[in-house]
Amino acid sequence: MVDHCVQEFKKRQKKDVSKNARAMGRLKVAYEKAKRELSSTFEASIDIDCLYDGTDFSMKPLCKSIKADEAVAYGAAVLAANLSGSGNKAVKDLVLFDVTPLSLGTRVQGRYMSVIIPRNTPIPAIKEEVYVTAFDGQESMTVDVYQGECYEVKGNIFLDEFKLGGVPPAPAGEEEMNVCFSIDTSGILEVSAELISTGSKKSMLIAGSGNVSKDDIEKMLKKIEL
Repeated sequence: MVDHCVQEFKKRQKKDVSKNARAMGRLKVAYEKAKRELSSTFEASIDIDCLYDGTDFSMKPLCKSIKADEAVAYGAAVLAANLSGSGNKAVKDLVLFDVTPLSLGTRVQGRYMSVIIPRNTPIPAIKEEVYVTAFDGQESMTVDVYQGECYEVKGNIFLDEFKLGGVPPAPAGEEEMNVCFSIDTSGILEVSAELISTGSKKSMLIAGSGNVSKDDIEKMLKKIEL
């Protein structure tokens, strides 16, 4: 299936994604996620933002005709016009959304980033993912929160973490934990986890997850282009 996706991408975009280790890793993770979804539904999609060379996996090229500074300035001008009531109808009809500046996710398999809220998601937003125990007899599950676009968490920004204990003894992969990320318009991120078999819950708040500097964002995006 992964090979088919690579060939389809090459056919449509004339780009060989197989030569990029990071892109292949993201594709394999997305495929495994879709495979899990198919265990409980008849349909699943694979959609990866900026998979390779500015193109996502829904085959839509990203807009490169406007610089980030220009987009921010334009948005500020629209907002100011709307607040003052001086804008024309076309401007007043525009709706501005705050978005997550970088992806938010948690660590899986010891070092990989599992994205829960993708970059540029309009906020407020709520996203959930289900994770399973990694080894037999696991007594607790850790939810550590990272922000960034790197495939491995060591290249991303660590925000906070907590442990959800009381996991019943069971073989690896049997106990499930539902993790929910909820971010509001102030950039406050609430992370909660619930052990599905027992209903045991734990949560935490992370303030300012959206307060990432322009330099931090640019550095992160340069990392994934390497």
